[in-house]
Amino acid sequence: MGTVTIVGVGLIGGSYGLALRERGMASRVIGCARTQATLDAALQRGAADEVTADVAEACRQADLVILCQPPEAVVGMMPLVDGAVGADAVVTDAASVKVPVVTAAEANLSRPGRFVGGHPMAGSERTGVEHARADLFECANYVLTPTSSTSDDALGVVRDLAEGLGARVRVMPPEEHDRAVAAASHAPHAVAAALTRAVLTSSAAVEVHGAGLRDTTRVAASDAAMWRQILLANAVAVLDALEQVQGELDALRNALAARDEARVEEWLRDAAVLRRALDSAAEDDA
Repeated sequence: MGTVTIVGVGLIGGSYGLALRERGMASRVIGCARTQATLDAALQRGAADEVTADVAEACRQADLVILCQPPEAVVGMMPLVDGAVGADAVVTDAASVKVPVVTAAEANLSRPGRFVGGHPMAGSERTGVEHARADLFECANYVLTPTSSTSDDALGVVRDLAEGLGARVRVMPPEEHDRAVAAASHAPHAVAAALTRAVLTSSAAVEVHGAGLRDTTRVAASDAAMWRQILLANAVAVLDALEQVQGELDALRNALAARDEARVEEWLRDAAVLRRALDSAAEDDA
């Protein structure tokens, strides 16, 4: 892949760097970050061959640019990237909302066909390059969101990137992606945060809690500023997904209020069947 420039060498960007270097997928990896501390940490972890705070210069040298930032930052980066990248360079991103990112790329890039929206469904509630892992993307779903202007060559480069990292590639329009991740990721995060706020203010609950509560609320420990951007950027789809969740909670609440044993058990059984099917699908993909 030649020279790969990673803008934002945190958890995700650092994991790209570690994986690219470990797998020999790039001749050179340049890491970009705003702070010297992050740049030093990226070098120390081996997430880049060289680091710089000068994004434009790093993009000028790149055959592939990966923007590993929250949605607002990726959108804001487009004009700078456009003024720096070469005519043959490919640009992609890892933001978890795609419509605003793809829209910004088509509005701001001189060669929008060289941009491919991307979203690896991998991550952690932890942040920073110190938590980056070379195997983070293995067996993860990696969604690509090309448009009618995306060149086949650029799409092929980013597909090769994702598959080279060990991920499973899914291709869909940006709008479909945003609806899907609202249900699969964004609404679950909001529900985990709501459960945390409702339950963990009780000292008694904290005292007696077990693994189930920790598992259910794990993602609520994620970076609030990043998730504020994600939820607001995809607000329409998230609201639709939360309405579905609210409907299920209302159904359970009504069954409990009526002391309807059959309805409560059916509600729980249906959920168990769906959850086991998710495990089976994951095993089939492995």
